[in-house]
Amino acid sequence: MEHQEVSPAQLLEALVSVVATLGEVAATVTGSHQGVQQCLSPDSLRAALRRFTQSLRETLDHGSVPSLGQALATLRATSWISWADVRAVAKAWQKLVAALRDRWDQLALEAAELCVACADAAPARARDLWYETARRGTAWHRLAATAQRPTVALDWEEVAWVGATCNVLEAAATDKEEVATSEEEVATSEEELAPSEEEAATNKAMGEAVVAASQARAATRRGHWAEVALVPLERLVDVCDRATMFIRNMDYCLWEIKIILNRTKKASPNVPVALVAKVAEAEQLWEAGSHLAKEHLLGIFELIDNLLLSPCGGPGGPGGPCNRTVDEWCQEAIKDIPRLLQGQ
Repeated sequence: MEHQEVSPAQLLEALVSVVATLGEVAATVTGSHQGVQQCLSPDSLRAALRRFTQSLRETLDHGSVPSLGQALATLRATSWISWADVRAVAKAWQKLVAALRDRWDQLALEAAELCVACADAAPARARDLWYETARRGTAWHRLAATAQRPTVALDWEEVAWVGATCNVLEAAATDKEEVATSEEEVATSEEELAPSEEEAATNKAMGEAVVAASQARAATRRGHWAEVALVPLERLVDVCDRATMFIRNMDYCLWEIKIILNRTKKASPNVPVALVAKVAEAEQLWEAGSHLAKEHLLGIFELIDNLLLSPCGGPGGPGGPCNRTVDEWCQEAIKDIPRLLQGQ
């Protein structure tokens, strides 16, 4: 099994980086840039980010399983449990870690899909540059392997008054047609009708021009918004890829534990020292990650939700108070990692 050596502290810091970068994305899509108010950005991406936030929250709050270390200690001290009981606990760990590994892979894939969808909506110059320079990490390879466009589709909505303008113009045209019919019924000459038809045609052309102009303005705002959001979204993909190392490290530890258990005689009363050490390593990382989520990260998610729900001009924006608080809390979480790894 392929394994990358990374310290426990670095593995936990990678989890914090995902939350911090998600906060940056939320701040970007709720702020304003170069006079373009982000309240004109599509609500669909905010909704997608809120779903992503909830999935990340559930993944980080991974809960607990029966202690394998305690099972080994009980086996060594008493005859209350057997090696079969120890193996049952190890299998429970393996099942939980496998499920979390799939969830982390899905999170990284969803981040990549959001990034590609945003790149597709960006102006051509930004889109072409992005496709040329985008990093191809694990999540990108998984996205390419699907052999289809991303499943996350951003429903870029036009400005609401465009539709209203069309309705008003259609109603006006209908009224003019009714007037023309009424005049015809009172024996108005064909020469008198000609100006009304010409006027209706002119109004129709003007209406089409108004709609086209409004659509162009909406596309310009939308494209600028997508270009700005693309940068932090790409970083979100990268940090999600790196954060998967946490669960893959757990997976590797459990694989080593399984190998040692398979080599241990079922009737032997001796507990291998290597097994005890490897179990302690796995449980230390698992418990530290659980406390990191409960004591720090879950509270930060509430701030991010507030950002995604905030109106334009509210606490959003890359330099806004909510974003600064997210950064500060993430830094506090990183500083607390050594204590969490010591089990204090």
